[in-house]
Order: sequence, then C-alpha cells, then structure tokens
Amino acid sequence: MIDHWSNRVKEVHQKATALKGPVKDHIQGMSNVLTNTINALKEEQKTELFVDSLLDPVEALEKLCTKSLRVQKKSSTFYKKV
Repeated sequence: MIDHWSNRVKEVHQKATALKGPVKDHIQGMSNVLTNTINALKEEQKTELFVDSLLDPVEALEKLCTKSLRVQKKSSTFYKKV
C-alpha cells in the first residue's frame, strides 16, 4: 500500500514539470517532502501505522497540481486570444 502512495506522489511530481514559475517549485517541493516522508517510514518499517495518514496530503497535492495545470492552460489560451 505504501508503494501506491509513493507512485501517486511520483506522478504528481512528473505532472508538475508542465507548470511554470513558483507553483511548479512549490508542488515539486511538496512532493519531495512527501517522498522523503514515505522513504523514512519504509526505513523505520512503520508504514502500516501511517499509511492512512498519507491519504489527505497526497490527494491535496494531486488536486493542487490538477487545478494549477487547468488554470495555466486557461490563462495561456486567454493570452493567445488577446
């Protein structure tokens, strides 16, 4: 199960490469923190205790990335029209 969360965080990090500016840096920084947390839990072999607590931060990061990509796409389309 912990690998599932790890993979989701990696996907978000990859998607964030399409973003620009500080939003990209922020999302990738947050994904790095989550990845480090997951790796530390694996090393301590305490993944079962904390696996449910990863749900909210991972989902929040996914939503932030998705919305940021949507806003960036809309704004770039708007500026092309103007």
